Amino acid sequence: MSAPQQHRKHLGKPPPRNLPLAALVLLLILLLGGGAAAGGWWGGTNVVYAARLAGTPGRYLVDHCEPHGTGRQRHVVCHGVFQTDDGRRLSAGSISTGEHWAGDRLPMQYHGGSLNQVGVAPVAGWTILLAFAVAALSGALQLLTVGVEFAAPVAGRRLRRAAWAVRARGIIASGGSGALGVALVAGAVFLVASLATKWS
Repeated sequence: MSAPQQHRKHLGKPPPRNLPLAALVLLLILLLGGGAAAGGWWGGTNVVYAARLAGTPGRYLVDHCEPHGTGRQRHVVCHGVFQTDDGRRLSAGSISTGEHWAGDRLPMQYHGGSLNQVGVAPVAGWTILLAFAVAALSGALQLLTVGVEFAAPVAGRRLRRAAWAVRARGIIASGGSGALGVALVAGAVFLVASLATKWS
């Protein structure tokens, strides 16, 4: 066999298995996947309530508020009752959404004994979490190919070169980048809306 042929054969030979790195990649995939699932469920559920797409709309009628804790742990707890838009009053316990005055009527969404703030800022805030969950899922899916290459180099090489896999990776990567862009826009909206609410 000539020297060029030997060189080509050497380049075409897949690297040996690297199970420790494969295990590390698997751990990262599980962490990203678990975070994506938890963040997606939590963010998706709450953004629906914050946008008033589910639950019972109404207002929280503040009776009184009292401070708790000191220093950085200080927070204000307000007590009152939730009144639905059709006039029913429901027991919803206390809320910790900042300092309010007795008699304030705060727009809220009631569901299963819990309350969600509604409006632009809450929707934007939960959208940030939801977008990061999508980005984490994108990262986990992209790491799958890397993990396969470490665990089974031959199969990993075939997977990386397959036309459908190349297209899928492009779509997944674009989805992750788009989700990060959405998170940045939602962050800006959240900041502006929060400042507008604070100074209104």
